[in-house]
Amino acid sequence: MVVVEMDRAAIQRDNILKNSYRLFKEKGFKNTTTREIATTSQINKGLLHYYYNQKEDIVIEMYEDVLDALYNYVEKNYKDEVKGYTYLALLNILFYKTMTSTDESLNFLTEMMSSRELTKVKTEKYIDSYYKIIEYDNLSITRYQMLLALTVAVGAESELLLSIREGKIKMTYEKLATTVNKLLFTMLKVDEAQIKEINEEAKKIANAIKIEEVISHLKENCKWARE
Repeated sequence: MVVVEMDRAAIQRDNILKNSYRLFKEKGFKNTTTREIATTSQINKGLLHYYYNQKEDIVIEMYEDVLDALYNYVEKNYKDEVKGYTYLALLNILFYKTMTSTDESLNFLTEMMSSRELTKVKTEKYIDSYYKIIEYDNLSITRYQMLLALTVAVGAESELLLSIREGKIKMTYEKLATTVNKLLFTMLKVDEAQIKEINEEAKKIANAIKIEEVISHLKENCKWARE
């Protein structure tokens, strides 16, 4: 009985996420209401709020899924090739290559990064993923140091992304990713010459990866993103 109830809950959450994603692509996150999500998912608002208190919670789960899938992709394909700081830099560059590959995903990213709650989620998810790498490669960084560095880097990332989208500054998204990497590593007291070398190596690896392959992996791991 418990297993059946869990299965039903999983199916219902998948249903809500899939229909929410479709609406977010068509109308944008800000213009989509919870009533529309419930109607499109063929459930009442009460049941929707049983699973998600607000629509921001839906996007947070989607965001977590994307970050988890991207981390798993790098773990599966490059764990033995890429180490330490280069691994961290590659994750961030691949994230931006993927999320800026289409207008839809870029709009989705911009709306996510404009939310204080969502930038907090990215920091929390990255600290878990990054610290696994730190421990594996025996880097002498405490969890607190990484949390502090990520908080500053992700906060700056959010402001830079919004400024690019608003036309206030001119910067490519690859440059944005390497700039955020530079800020992160500077906070971790990595010297400038080494940071440049790390970014160059990570860019080289990222540019050799077919973005279609990454997107395919994300869709396989994020059911709601499938057509």
